[in-house]
Amino acid sequence: MATRLKKILIDFDGVIHRYNSGWLGEGQIPDAPVVDTASGQDAIQWLRTLLQCGHFAIHIYSRRGSDPSKGGIGAMKTWLSRNGLESRYLKRIVFEKEKPESFLVIDDRCLQFKGEFFEPNVIKNFKPWWKEV
Repeated sequence: MATRLKKILIDFDGVIHRYNSGWLGEGQIPDAPVVDTASGQDAIQWLRTLLQCGHFAIHIYSRRGSDPSKGGIGAMKTWLSRNGLESRYLKRIVFEKEKPESFLVIDDRCLQFKGEFFEPNVIKNFKPWWKEV
């Protein structure tokens, strides 16, 4: 009996792509992969590790992919390939047009809800991790 893989939904900009340059359009992805400051592992190595472990179905989403006519999904695939993700791993990733149901979401622009609502100033002053470094 096959084990069902847990769907992990990963945001592209700010989690995989460093996003130093900000939004330049669907097909413009100029920055390097995010690097884990503690381990030195980059996002490409991390994706490879997740895909190799055999527990997860990796789905990547970004507003880049919301309009297929603008080429954002192709640009993300090209970027991943140019940054070292081998085609055998790339073909196992699903690129979403919108945010689907998943086991877990990994995103740089979120607050984890733990049963307590956030004060307005916490929401107002939120910064993604890459704006704090």
